[in-house]
Amino acid sequence: MIAAARPFVRLSALLRQAPRRSFAGLVLDGFDVVAAIAAEKRGRTLAKAADVARRAGESVWAERFARRGYAIASDAAAALQLASILASFGQCEEAAGLLSTIADRKKGEAYREIRAVLHAKAGEADEAFAMFDTLPRSLDGHRPIVARRACVGLCSLGSRRRPANLERPSNRRALRHRMVAAGGAVRCRA
Repeated sequence: MIAAARPFVRLSALLRQAPRRSFAGLVLDGFDVVAAIAAEKRGRTLAKAADVARRAGESVWAERFARRGYAIASDAAAALQLASILASFGQCEEAAGLLSTIADRKKGEAYREIRAVLHAKAGEADEAFAMFDTLPRSLDGHRPIVARRACVGLCSLGSRRRPANLERPSNRRALRHRMVAAGGAVRCRA
């Protein structure tokens, strides 16, 4: 049952409740989250809301927050956040278009990680691994798990096994072969 409509509440106030209740739950509680998004003028608050929604698995809300944040502040950080969310949903062409708007001096680790995801989803194994290899290693010598998922987990290869250790060359060769056999972009939407 949906609660009665409540008075308007700013997005920053909703962010305090969102990790416990979720944005969908806040809507059911009677909060007008859509009006809060439209009224928000700070890109940082929208970026934080997109992160909260993404961590909670609320993909629709994450995209809404990221799109509004990019509309307000069309800077590299907002473009990277929106491109990351779009790439995770399979909207590869739109994500690639956003990445192309980023200046060369702003192309850091996040850019390379998203680009690796796009290459992996397109079935371009060599390009995905080339981007994967440019990411910094952690103290224990491994690359971040997010980057591994970019090159393995997001490729629709028909395998339900857990991702292989990409530090081993034999696993890389096997993954390249499976990506080529899968025929490429089976997850990107047209």
